[in-house]
Amino acid sequence: GPIFEIVEETKSLVGTITAGGRYDNLIGQFGGVSTPATGISLGIERIVQLVRENNLISIPKTRIFIANVNDKTMPDAIKIVQKLRKENVSCQIDLMGRNLSKQLEYADAAGIPYVIVVGERELKTKKFKLRDMKNKSEKEVSLEEVARLA
Repeated sequence: GPIFEIVEETKSLVGTITAGGRYDNLIGQFGGVSTPATGISLGIERIVQLVRENNLISIPKTRIFIANVNDKTMPDAIKIVQKLRKENVSCQIDLMGRNLSKQLEYADAAGIPYVIVVGERELKTKKFKLRDMKNKSEKEVSLEEVARLA
């Protein structure tokens, strides 16, 4: 029966991206009812490579890391992330339960320029510590000010 193959033939060394064809009677060969079928396989790694090489998708760089002080404030920290993302602010939050210093280490290693610390005091006052990871300075800001950083 028919077979097909999609090959990337321009500058990349990717080669075959996807291939497939008819697999009539294959199910019957493994003990099932003989059934006409068509199948396809995708080279996910190859597709990702092509997307990256050709800049087909723009992934925004994370601008702000939301550091959560403890488990008690996590629901509020997640709401802050959701609010910032609705305002098109690219941000991340720690979901691994790391302590504050480990979260700051992660943000620094990941090259995230700003960290907002969310604790009980910050939630009460609605003023958050904003840490500039480049020069290690801190200042208190509102969420509205944070959204303007993006």
